[in-house]
Amino acid sequence: MATMYRQIFRAGATFALTAMLGCGGSGLLVKLQNAATFERALAQQRALRAEEPEEKAQVMTPAQHLATGDAHRDQGRQEEAHRSYVRAHFSDRESLAPLERIAYLALRENPESARALFEKLVVDAPNAPGLRVGLGYALAASGETEAALVQLGRALELDPTSQAALVTLGIVHDRMGDPEAATQAYEQALAAGRENAQILNNIGVSHLLADRAEDAVTTFERARALEPRDPVLSNNLGLALGLLGRDQEAMEAFQAAGSEGDALNNLGLAHYLRGDLAGAQTLFERALLTNETDELRVLQNLERLERASHQADGA
Repeated sequence: MATMYRQIFRAGATFALTAMLGCGGSGLLVKLQNAATFERALAQQRALRAEEPEEKAQVMTPAQHLATGDAHRDQGRQEEAHRSYVRAHFSDRESLAPLERIAYLALRENPESARALFEKLVVDAPNAPGLRVGLGYALAASGETEAALVQLGRALELDPTSQAALVTLGIVHDRMGDPEAATQAYEQALAAGRENAQILNNIGVSHLLADRAEDAVTTFERARALEPRDPVLSNNLGLALGLLGRDQEAMEAFQAAGSEGDALNNLGLAHYLRGDLAGAQTLFERALLTNETDELRVLQNLERLERASHQADGA
């Protein structure tokens, strides 16, 4: 069951991390191919930069370029954010801040490219905790969890109250199958700053991985009080409630995040996880009849259910 939970909640945990690391927006902001180098990407931007009027290039300070890039990033304006960060780099080649932001943006879709960027940046600034955190997450995303722990440990030596480092540490422990250690790291992250819905979401996920659904409900409710419109939090709360057999409350939480069809599918998944295969099949079939959900996803759930039924019959 723990493996199933990881498949369900991995997106939630990743979303929380990207929020902590400042990778707002959606999609890849730095379009690096696997074989491309950071220098090649910058060379392309230099060519674009050379075509711009000189007076335009001198209007903004490096700090203003960074602020503009952050605003574009948070609005999901991908290309604009990238250009602003590269312009900030050209305006102040001694500052690592623009390069750090570019590397964090690459984490969302291409951890291998991000890892290469962070490795270079860490060589230039070995005592920058934010760079160690980025490298740690890129290593974890590539499956190198032990190496990730080394980088995160160094980040916490440099800054023991770094929320980003502690959140990333929690995610790595979850991936290593140690929800107790993950919960401890997330709780330390909360103690290091303000109440944060995404950190609370990750704590709730860790509670579910440890089969503590009651604790998960309490934690997801705390998170949703902070971000009532976040569909991830509503769906996670719904699943925790469904695992406890509180189906009506679970449906209400699911419907706050999506359509009736989506809610029925999600409740069916909760029934499946708690071993009620017949109830799960009924709910999946009802979800299909609504024509208000992803039909392929529901059919995949029905196939999963059929395989589980065959395994149960064989046992």
